[in-house]
Amino acid sequence: MSIQVLWQSLYRIVRNKWNTGNIFDSQSVDPFIIRRGILSTRLYSILVIISLITLITYTSLSNRIENKTVILPSQSIYEDLQKKYADSLQCSCTQISIPYGNFVHTSPLFHQVCSSNFISQQWINFIFQTNSASIWPIDVRTSLSAMWQLIRTFCQSSINIITDALNQFDNSPLVNTMLLTEELLDAKVEAALYLSRQTALSTLTQSMTIVHKITQANQLVTGLLTNYVAVTQNFGLASYNPVYDIGYMNVSLYTGLFGNKYILNNSTRVCSCQNNGSCPLPGNLYLYKIFETFGIYDLSKIKANETLSGILIDCLPSQMTLSSSLECFYNRSCLNILLSSYKNPLNILILNQSLSSRFLSTTKIELLINELFLEEIFNATNYTKYYSQCSPSVCQYTYIHSFSWIYILIIFTGLLGGITTVLHIITPYIIQLILFSNNYQQNQQNQIRPKEFFLKFKNKVQNFNLYSKYSRDPIRVYHGVLATRLYIILLLISISIIILFSYPRNEIVSEIIRNPSEEEYKELEEKYSSTLTCPCTQISIPYKDLITIEVKYHQICTSDFIQSWWYQSFVPYNTSDIKLDFLSIASSYFQTLASFCDIAKIIINNEINRFLTTTTFVHGQILTNDLFYSQINSAINTFIQLTKHEYLYRMNLTNGLLHSNQYLSHMIASTDLDTTLWYWSNGANTIQIITDAMYTLDASGDKCYCVLDSTCNIDDILFISNGDGWSINWQLDGIRGGCSVMNSVLKSSLMCWFENTCLNQLRTLVKTAQLPSI
Repeated sequence: MSIQVLWQSLYRIVRNKWNTGNIFDSQSVDPFIIRRGILSTRLYSILVIISLITLITYTSLSNRIENKTVILPSQSIYEDLQKKYADSLQCSCTQISIPYGNFVHTSPLFHQVCSSNFISQQWINFIFQTNSASIWPIDVRTSLSAMWQLIRTFCQSSINIITDALNQFDNSPLVNTMLLTEELLDAKVEAALYLSRQTALSTLTQSMTIVHKITQANQLVTGLLTNYVAVTQNFGLASYNPVYDIGYMNVSLYTGLFGNKYILNNSTRVCSCQNNGSCPLPGNLYLYKIFETFGIYDLSKIKANETLSGILIDCLPSQMTLSSSLECFYNRSCLNILLSSYKNPLNILILNQSLSSRFLSTTKIELLINELFLEEIFNATNYTKYYSQCSPSVCQYTYIHSFSWIYILIIFTGLLGGITTVLHIITPYIIQLILFSNNYQQNQQNQIRPKEFFLKFKNKVQNFNLYSKYSRDPIRVYHGVLATRLYIILLLISISIIILFSYPRNEIVSEIIRNPSEEEYKELEEKYSSTLTCPCTQISIPYKDLITIEVKYHQICTSDFIQSWWYQSFVPYNTSDIKLDFLSIASSYFQTLASFCDIAKIIINNEINRFLTTTTFVHGQILTNDLFYSQINSAINTFIQLTKHEYLYRMNLTNGLLHSNQYLSHMIASTDLDTTLWYWSNGANTIQIITDAMYTLDASGDKCYCVLDSTCNIDDILFISNGDGWSINWQLDGIRGGCSVMNSVLKSSLMCWFENTCLNQLRTLVKTAQLPSI
């Protein structure tokens, strides 16, 4: 059979069905009803076809969002899902707190100097062998051994600090309710390592800065004589000079401490360690017999034989260490010049210039210390270990699906019955309405009277049958009518029950709003504050993301009183070293105030950084505005109290260590250098330099020794062991005396610096002492 014949046969069948097909009232012989049924069938067929085409078209073209859930996914399944659905994939961890050490391995690399021979005891002993009495304090060899001792100490401290920081990092938890991607996990690890590193950096630099500033403020004397020099003869600086005749010569028993003065080459500016705090000089070698300079080192008159590149001399070995670089120790020629200045030879390797480093050979040692000599922290993150620790219980993802025959078939099957049923019911009425409209004019003559209409309507209601309306069996028709009535009654009763049951009850409705904005949350919080819960996707939030802290300091810390030009204007006394009044400590007093301000800023800034970066705000639910600010304010108040305690602890610890070690200070309040002449039976004479403990009398008349009690008040008379003493006059309101400059500042108030009359009194004292005007 040809295709053309097949199509023709099919066409005839369809045309015949179209002309005679009737699915309505098929048992009736009434031509009008049969015609109405055929028309209804045609309309029904057209509407069904249109509905199906519309349904299929809409279903195939519409996009739908599908949610999928995977229970206990393996890592390979998760990785496949991550590649396909990275934007929506979320996996809940069964363990939300995982120590970094469980999946991260760290290894620090330090600067090569910390493993070189330059920090060995052999090298330190070698450069210490020079007789300090035969070289000037400005010779690099005077402080070089102390510098390398400090570098070794800083290296060891840096290694210990970094090791402790990495151990703390290993034990610190990564808190997250959701599984992180490998890229995000690496970023989290890098950020956590950076915070650990920054916290470790502040640990050393903060302590170093405090010790350095307090050492300067208290005018402590170094045994290398680079800041102060102890003398036993008249330098022409003191009016008091006891001389004794021992028969064959006059012996001076004078002792004193004087601040060294330095003048750079081609300069007339005098730099004093007592006033300026720092006097950097080039790292020179002086390879000839020294001569007396009376504590004044003018580089225009004192010529150097060699200069070591990168090394600077300063008042204290710590200052020399910080301001110098390792440049000379990378250079064989420079190192040979230094080695040749010593009597004994030593073979030592220079630092390797070709070794990879983030620091230059000219980098200051201060920067190396600030960076804890750390080149790099290598870290290896094992994502497999992290995944097994997180152990996700469920993964959920969403995706947009546009076309699926299965989905179309399901929708088609589900809606087909409903569509055909509805069309089957309404189509006859549509045809009847059309036919009625066409025959309206013809039937106007035969209108039914109201009584007849009522009787006809009553008959329709009484004989209404949904089940057996085409049957000719009276019994079946009667049963159909009864079943229809029962169906309608039960339907009305059911609807009434549903309405009556639903209307008076308060229904609890749970509504989920995904990713609400802040405005949406505020609206919901106003309406449903007692029942609203919003879980956080991030339960641990660093305070730096929530808080900005600004600090306002006391005005003294921004005033002229702590500026270098101010305290350097108080030139040291040059008449007597035993006078104790405000002018004798004025420069150190204001330097100490400046140090207190600087230390406070350093500690507060470090504590703020630590608080904001390492402390987290932990909560599983979003808090109301009032509760949030209440908890934030509580955390800030706790932080403020802890910072105060940290400041006091470090200051008291430093002050206690300095006092307990009995360091010699230029301020004569605790101990004094004294000279004793001994006569022996054989005619020999011995001059002995001793440190004499000084004391004052308290309110009850008891002795208070500064070497025993750092809290002694020195406001009246200061005595030495033989009972001699001299009166003390601090001259200005609010100034009190203590066992050290630091203690004097702590005991004093700031009242004088708020009054012009007091400042004028200070100017008068300066003028009377013939010091430069201020």
